[in-house]
Amino acid sequence: MNIARMSLPDTCFSCQHYKQTGWKHDQFAPKVDNYGFSIDPRKQRYGQCTRNNAEVFWNEKCHLYTQDTDIDVHPCPKRPEPLEPRQESLF
Repeated sequence: MNIARMSLPDTCFSCQHYKQTGWKHDQFAPKVDNYGFSIDPRKQRYGQCTRNNAEVFWNEKCHLYTQDTDIDVHPCPKRPEPLEPRQESLF
């Protein structure tokens, strides 16, 4: 039997340390729909990163990203700024 695997963006959304919390207004949300019409900025998924102990939007990615097992990932544009500024460790 051939079972299709799930594919998620290669961002916090597919990380083992991401826990979904809710929806929050995002200034970097798409402002154009699939047909090219302007839309108001939308709310985006956000959650808690248990590794950094910080709030993150689903489309952030840090150097501690650990892909969830049994899930394929595909490239996704990254956010220009994180939801919550944080200093990532160098070691």
